[in-house]
Amino acid sequence: MNDWMRGRHTSETINQLVADELGVPYETVWEWFMHDCRSMSVSVAALERIQELRERFWAILVTDNMDCFTRFTVPSLELDKHFDRIINSSETGKLKMDNEGEVFWDFVQGARAAMEDCVLIDNSKATCDQFAELGGKACFVDDKKTAEYWLNKL
Repeated sequence: MNDWMRGRHTSETINQLVADELGVPYETVWEWFMHDCRSMSVSVAALERIQELRERFWAILVTDNMDCFTRFTVPSLELDKHFDRIINSSETGKLKMDNEGEVFWDFVQGARAAMEDCVLIDNSKATCDQFAELGGKACFVDDKKTAEYWLNKL
């Protein structure tokens, strides 16, 4: 899975492995897979709040994900219209926690921003802790404090 999220495997390769293991035609597995990728959902309220925040701030989506996220999910949800940039581990080869949060430093330095001016909203406690250690403000998402909760606090 981590190799897939680092871009070392394609969705086609993984789906072929699944099809072979299940004894199901590849085309069937691929169709299910693409449907699932395209049918993900995001809170409309969260996207609306992100749009409001973009009037004053950059909104960057950093995800540990596979090539299918960029290929199918982003276009399906039109995420590129809601974020100034999307950084997907399958394209960078780096997960958020790799090298003590290097992917965050790469962006912050490239943008000539200050880490202390950056906010991360994430559902991984470890990632939030790492981001805070780098000097950013981390907002941990859980059942009580959702992404919408944190977005409304900004």
